[in-house]
Amino acid sequence: LPATDIAYVRAHPAALIFALGARLLRKPVVHEVNGRTADIGVSYGLPASATRLLTMLQHAQYRWAAGLVAVTPGLADWLREIGIPADRTHMVPNGADGKLFHPQAEGGPEFAGAFALFFGGLVSWHGIDTMLTAVRDPAWPGGIRLVIAGDGPGRDVVEEAARQDS
Repeated sequence: LPATDIAYVRAHPAALIFALGARLLRKPVVHEVNGRTADIGVSYGLPASATRLLTMLQHAQYRWAAGLVAVTPGLADWLREIGIPADRTHMVPNGADGKLFHPQAEGGPEFAGAFALFFGGLVSWHGIDTMLTAVRDPAWPGGIRLVIAGDGPGRDVVEEAARQDS
C-alpha cells in the first residue's frame, strides 16, 4: 500500500483494515460496489445487529472513498440515497459484451430447446439453492431447462444436482 498511487477494491466490510490503512497513508481508494451491505446479512443469515454493524463499517469506507463504482443503476441510486455525493459515484455495468456474446457467436456449448441461464459466481447470495429448488418445483415451466455456468463454493451442489437431473 505505501508504494501505490491508488487502490481499487471490491467493496466488502472485510476491506475495512485496508481502507483504514489507505486513509491513514492518504492513499485514494475506489470501491467497486456489487451489492448492498444488507445482502450479506441475508446471505449468511446474520442477526440484525451484526448486519447493522457491517453496514456501519461499510458506509464508513464509502464516506472515506475517493470514488465508488456501482455495477448497476440501482446500486448507483442507492449510494446517492445513503449520502454519497453524485460526483463520487460512477456506474460501470458488469454485464456481458453483446458484440462478443450473442446467439450466433461461435464456440461454447450448445443447448437444444429453451432454457433459463444463470452465469456467475456459485455463491449463496446468487440464489443457487433457490434456482435448484425452483427447477424441481411442479410450477417450473415444462420444456425449460436450467443451465448454470460458473464456479465457486456452490460448485459441488450444482454438480450433484446435475448428476441427479440433467
